[in-house]
Amino acid sequence: MPRLLGCAFCLLSLLDFAPGSQAEDFSQLSGAQLIERLAAPETRRAAFAQLFLQTEALKERENLGDYLDPQVVICPQGDGAPIAIVLCKMKEPQASDPLRYQISDVETLFPLESADVPVTAQGWMKERVLFAYSAAGEKLTPFGGWNLLSGFLFDLNGDGSVESAEVRGYGGDQPEESVDELHVARVESRAVGLLDVVINRGKDDSWGWALQREADGTFAIAIGPKDNPDAEGPAENSNGWALRSVAAVYRWNKTGKRFEGPTGSPAEHFLRVDSKTDFERLVETVGALSPFPTPEPMPAATPAAPALSSGTPLEVWHYVSLRGRSDAELLEIMTGGKDANEVEREAIVPTHLPEGFWSLPPKEAALALVEANRSPENRRDCRLAIDDRGGAVPPVSGQVWFEWTGGGCGFAPRAGRTQLDYTPGRSRCSLAQVTLQSEVDSPVIADALSRPRTVAVPNGVARQVYETIWWLGRVRNDCGSHLGAIGRPTSSSDGALKFRLAPEAQPLIEVALVSLPFSSYWNDGYDREVHANLAFFLLRQFEIEKIGLLDPAVAPPAIGGPRQSTPEEEFLSKQEPPEASQPAAVEAYVKRLLEILQMPHTTVSKFSVIGHLVPNGEPLRFRDARIDEALSHMARAGLSVDGEGPHFADLGYARYAAAALALRDRPEAFDLLVALLGRGESLGGSTALAALSFFTVRHPEFRDRLRGVLEKALHSIHKSQLDVGSLFDAVWIGQFRELTPLLEKLSTSSADEIASQRSSGSGLTSDGTVSRFHEARRILTAWEKQDPLTHAKLYALIEAYTDREVPTPDLIGPLFEHLSSEERVAFRTFLAWCEKHEEKPRAPKFSDYARKRFRALQSQFR
Repeated sequence: MPRLLGCAFCLLSLLDFAPGSQAEDFSQLSGAQLIERLAAPETRRAAFAQLFLQTEALKERENLGDYLDPQVVICPQGDGAPIAIVLCKMKEPQASDPLRYQISDVETLFPLESADVPVTAQGWMKERVLFAYSAAGEKLTPFGGWNLLSGFLFDLNGDGSVESAEVRGYGGDQPEESVDELHVARVESRAVGLLDVVINRGKDDSWGWALQREADGTFAIAIGPKDNPDAEGPAENSNGWALRSVAAVYRWNKTGKRFEGPTGSPAEHFLRVDSKTDFERLVETVGALSPFPTPEPMPAATPAAPALSSGTPLEVWHYVSLRGRSDAELLEIMTGGKDANEVEREAIVPTHLPEGFWSLPPKEAALALVEANRSPENRRDCRLAIDDRGGAVPPVSGQVWFEWTGGGCGFAPRAGRTQLDYTPGRSRCSLAQVTLQSEVDSPVIADALSRPRTVAVPNGVARQVYETIWWLGRVRNDCGSHLGAIGRPTSSSDGALKFRLAPEAQPLIEVALVSLPFSSYWNDGYDREVHANLAFFLLRQFEIEKIGLLDPAVAPPAIGGPRQSTPEEEFLSKQEPPEASQPAAVEAYVKRLLEILQMPHTTVSKFSVIGHLVPNGEPLRFRDARIDEALSHMARAGLSVDGEGPHFADLGYARYAAAALALRDRPEAFDLLVALLGRGESLGGSTALAALSFFTVRHPEFRDRLRGVLEKALHSIHKSQLDVGSLFDAVWIGQFRELTPLLEKLSTSSADEIASQRSSGSGLTSDGTVSRFHEARRILTAWEKQDPLTHAKLYALIEAYTDREVPTPDLIGPLFEHLSSEERVAFRTFLAWCEKHEEKPRAPKFSDYARKRFRALQSQFR
C-alpha cells in the first residue's frame, strides 16, 4: 500500500506549554474572539494555545508544547469570512545524545518573538506545522492529512487569494514508484488544486522548482535540473532552488483562471498530472509509466530567466590586450583571484579571548567568550543565553581537570594533563605534557604525566577562571529546527579530551579535542563538547598569560624512541638507483621494487614505489618488461574498485599505475586512464589527467577522444568528481583551443570576481550561482594573441603555478624561439623577478614549487 510522507505528529514529544501570564481568561473566550486575539502578536501564543486545546483530540493536546513561534497568514475567501492559517516551528525532540544539554521550560529562557507573516510575504518556509481555523475558531483541514509546509504561502498569482506551493513526496511499494510532486493549491476550507507536476521519481531528486517574477508582479513557476542536485531547499535563491536550466514554465492565465504550461513526459523528466488525482492513484499512474531517465550532463550556463538568479547578471570575460602591462600587473592578472572557499576561510575568526576579557565578571566573561567565537551561521540561526534560573551561582571552591592526546597532519602527537584547584587562599594549578615520538604504552604516558609542574595561583584570578568555566557550563543555545542540521567539521589533527568540573558541575566526559578554529567548528547547538573545548582553551590561555605555567614556544619533552623503519622503508629511503652500466645492480633494484609493489600490506606508499620504478624526469630509465606488466595488472585491478570503502586507495594506485604506463608510452594506457577516471573520486586523479593529456600530445590519434572526455567533464563541472584544477590543466597541456566557447562560459570576468567553491577541487556548488573559474580565465587570457614577449610571460606564469607530478610538453620553448634578443633578455629578467618577488598584500602566495619552477625555467632559457 502506498504511504503518505510528511505527517508531523509522529515526530512530536511531550513538553509543557507556557503561554505566559495574561490578564484575560482565554478559556472563557469564544472561537471568534480567539481568532481576533490570534491576529495580535502580544496575544497570539495564548490564543493559539486555547484554540489548540479546544479543537484537537484529547490524546494530541499534551503535545501543545511542541509547537513554537506561531505565525499567522490570513487567507481571504472572496465574499466569505477569511481563514486563518497558523504556522509553527516544531520543537526538536529531546536528544538522547549524552553530550547535549536538555533545556527545561525553554520558552522562559528564550522568549518567543512572534511576527506577522503578511499575505505579500514571499519567503520560503521550511518545515512549518500548519493549523487552519475558520473565522468562528473551528478547526479546518484544507490539505487533508498534509500538515507540514515546506514551500511558499502567499498570493503568488495575484488573484486575491492565498496559494500554497511546495513539493510533496509520495512513496510506493517499490522504489521506482516514489515520486516528488510539485503541488500548487488555493487555500479554501478544502484546498483547490491548481497545478501538479511530477518532477522526480525513485531515488532521483536532481530536479527542483523556483518562482519566476513576471512583469505584472505575479509569479510563474519554473522547473528544471537543480544547480546543486543534493540541495535540500533554497539557499541563496530565496525564490526556490537555483536551477541550472529551465525545462518548463507554468504561467497563470487570469482569464481562464488556471496555470498553463507543457504536459511533459517521463522522457522529459517531468509530467503534469490532474490536480484531483489522490496520492494512491498518482503513485499507480507514475508507476505504470516508463522510468524517468537520468538527465544528461548539461552545460553550466546562466538560468534562462534572469529572475531565477538572486544577484545581478555576471559580467562575461572578454579579451583585452595586455601589451605594455608591468610584470606585477601580469602576475596579478594571471595568478590573482579568490574562490568562495578562500573567502569563507578568510572570514573564519581565530579562536580568541574577547577584548577586556580578564576584567569582566565571570558570568559576563563566559557569555562574551562564547559570543566572540560563534560562527555567522550560529549567530543567524541560534539564540544564546546563560541559564541562571533558580538563583544558580558557582560553588565557593572547586576543581577543573583535563587530560588530552592530540596531533597529526605532520605534527608529533602530544599528551597532557592539567588541573586547577580553586580554594580561596590556597589555589594551585598544575601542568604536565609530553611529545610522543612513537607508540607508547598507556602506563608509560601515565607515569610521565604524574610529575607535573605546579604553581600557586592568586585567589582573584583562580576564582575568575574557575567561575567562568562553571558559567560556560550554563550557556544554552536555542537553534530551533536548525539544531544539529549542519553538523561539525572534523580534522585529522583532532585529538581526544577528557574533562571534569567539580563539584558535580560536569562528571568526567571524553570528547573530541578540536584543532580547527572554533568559529568554523561550532555552527550548531551548544553542548558539553563545546563547553569542554572552550574551557580547555580558556585554561590554556590562563596558563600562558596569567601564571606563566605554559610557554607555547617550548616543545614538551619527548617520550618513546623513534619508530623503527621497516626493510621496505629503508630500501626506498637509502638505496640509490644504479646506473644503466650496472645491469646486475639494475636487475636487483627493479626486482626488489616490484616485490614491494606487489606486497598486499606494506608501510610504504605504493605511489612512491611506482615513482621509483618510473621516475618523472626519465620514465623509461628502466626498460624492463616486468615493470609494464606489473603496472598494467595494478591498473586493470582498479577497474573493479568503486573508490569507496576499504579499497579507496586501490583506485588511486590503479590511476597512478596507468599514468606511469602513459609516461612509458604504452598504447593501452589511454583506455585504462579514461575508464579509471570515470570510476568516482579518489586519489591519483590529477596525475592521471596530466599523464592522459601528455600521452595525447604524443599520440594525436587519441586527441578527439580526449577532447570529448574533457568536454563532458566541463559540462558537468558543478558535480564532477575530478579535481577542477587538474581538469583545466589537462585542457592547457593539450592546448584544446576547440573548447574555447565552453571555457568562456566557465570563465570569471576578472581577478576581482569570486570564483566557484568548486575551484578548490571538492564539493558541489551550493551557493546558487553558476560555476565560474579563474583557471578558465587564465587559459583564455594566455591563448589570446599578445605581443610575443607578453605571450611568453603569460605561458610562463601558468606553467610555474601548475603543480604537476609528471613531465609535460615544452609549451614555452616555441614561443621563446620567436623572441628577439632584447625580448629574450627581458623574458629572463621577468623569470628572475618572479622568483625573487616579495609578496604584496593582494599578490598570490608563492609556493616552494613555483619558485623551483621559475628557477628551472631560468636554467632552460639561459
